[in-house]
This record gives sequence, C-alpha cells and structure tokens, in this order.
Amino acid sequence: MPLPSTSTLVLPGILRAAVLGHHFFDASLTPTFDLSSVGKILYAGKTADIKAPLTASKGPAGTGAVDWLQLTAKSTYESVGLSLAYRVETAGGVGMSCNTSTSTTAVQSVQYAAEYWFYF
Repeated sequence: MPLPSTSTLVLPGILRAAVLGHHFFDASLTPTFDLSSVGKILYAGKTADIKAPLTASKGPAGTGAVDWLQLTAKSTYESVGLSLAYRVETAGGVGMSCNTSTSTTAVQSVQYAAEYWFYF
C-alpha cells in the first residue's frame, strides 16, 4: 500500500487512524521510525526477537507471520524522544526462499501488517 498523502489513514470498513509518521531503513539498513507528527524519531537496532504465534495470520501470500521484535535506540545515532519499540501482532511478511546458486542479489517486496509499540 502506498504511503498516505494525508494525516489520516482510512481503510474503508476496517480502520480510520491518524498517521504518526513513517518507518523505513536508512542507507546503513538501520530501522528508522520518523514520527514527525509528534516530533519523535527512533533509530533502532534489534535487541530481541520471538517467533510469531502459530495462530498469527500468514498474510496475503500465505508465507507466514514475521517475528515479533524488541528494538532499542542505537547508541551511535541520536534518537529524539523514543528509546524502545516492539513489533507485535504481525501478519504476513515472511519472504519466499531465493535460489542463491543462480543469483547473487534479489529484491523482494512482501506485504505485512504489525502493531508497533513505542516507549520513551
């Protein structure tokens, strides 16, 4: 789904929610949570993970739910107002296997949904 162009995300019949910001990976592959609507940013590193429950949604591609994560602010970056995040309640997101014997690089786009919990 493309990023919303407004400050409200609307999924008809499902959800109407304020958009707090955006999640992406910077050039060094650091998970970045830019919550510009509330003036906060988290540059994170994974500090723990656990497999998603077997009952979690496998997602539209049926590949399975990605792990639940604990993400902590990286000491080499300057996060603002946030120190910790959890990715939970995942649905989908597991990539398909790649045949590395025939390709040295591969890009996949896998749909998933998750809740992110942020802490100061």
